[in-house]
Amino acid sequence: MITIRKQRLLEIFRLIFEAYKNRTGLFATHNAKSAGPQVKYRPVNVHEGDPNHLYWLTLVAFSDRRTNSEWLYKNFARMFGEHPKLFIRREYPTAECMGQLFRQYTIALPQKEIKLFLTRKRHLDEYFDGNPLMIYENVHNIDGLMKKLRVIARTHGIKNIFPGAKEKIFCLLAMFLREFTALNFDDVIPVDVWVQAIAVSTRNLRG
Repeated sequence: MITIRKQRLLEIFRLIFEAYKNRTGLFATHNAKSAGPQVKYRPVNVHEGDPNHLYWLTLVAFSDRRTNSEWLYKNFARMFGEHPKLFIRREYPTAECMGQLFRQYTIALPQKEIKLFLTRKRHLDEYFDGNPLMIYENVHNIDGLMKKLRVIARTHGIKNIFPGAKEKIFCLLAMFLREFTALNFDDVIPVDVWVQAIAVSTRNLRG
């Protein structure tokens, strides 16, 4: 049986968030903006914060699951930089061609990720005009965003707008987009296994 001390956990998360905002404690020496692969890498001839940069950043962030992020962003940047047709909205390579590119650029993702990548690219173009900022338009937190995406999916008779991407990925993407744009979104710290580690180590999660 798992017992969670909710009030104590909330206090810990508040302290972590305050340290992150104020760059104190661990965050005084670790600057995500300079250290993160989303900043270190981008395709050649793409300027920071321009539409193609945000488009690339969104597609790679959607693929950032259970993999080495450093290599993923680096290799995605090379792939898009050397194959600029990938930036073209409403133009899609075949799954076979995309698979060859993944292998050529050592993008070590499961085979099913090729189809998911193409589906997410298509839906980003069709439902948000290729502009990731429109994903977050008129919503300010993760609950509102997930409700919005479910409504769009039902309206168009599809199961999932961005298959494979869940709350954590959308928070991660929002955090990245806020580094380069004026995006206003409250939930920008992706919850991961490190939260569980903190909770266990502080004896606030048991079982």
